[in-house]
Parts: sequence; structure tokens; C-alpha cells
Amino acid sequence: MNTAERAAIREFIGQRLAEHGDADDFSDDEPLFSGARLDSVSAIETVAFLERRFGVDFLAAGFDMGKIDSVEAMLALVVRAVA
Repeated sequence: MNTAERAAIREFIGQRLAEHGDADDFSDDEPLFSGARLDSVSAIETVAFLERRFGVDFLAAGFDMGKIDSVEAMLALVVRAVA
């Protein structure tokens, strides 16, 4: 379930990490922003990606960094957005 969405999110995050010179693997539940692997610019890019690709409405959902801090958290937002 949600395999395509998970893969798309992981690919996007992997690209952001690579842009920051971080080639280490990451788990789906790893804190990416609070763990300092990604920065605030990446957070803005991530919000834009989730809105554009999956229709997540952060205006309605409210923005909280915890909602995008891991692949699992992002996937939960996507699941709610498409439900």
C-alpha cells in the first residue's frame, strides 16, 4: 500500500540529501529536519513538492515541521490528502 507514493517521496528526499552532499542511506522514520540532515530551504522545497505532486493542502492542514520530518510523516499527509 502507498508503494508509489513512498517511492516518489524517497526519491525526492534522496535528491535533496544528495544536493547537500549527503549520500548516506536514510530510513523512512528518520528525522530529516530535526535531525539536521536537511535545512529550511529543503523544507520549503518539500512543502512545494507535496502540494504539487500529491495535492497536500498545508493551508487546511496547518504547517508543522513535524508533519514533514520523516518519509513516514510525509506519507501520512499524502494518505490524508488523497482520501
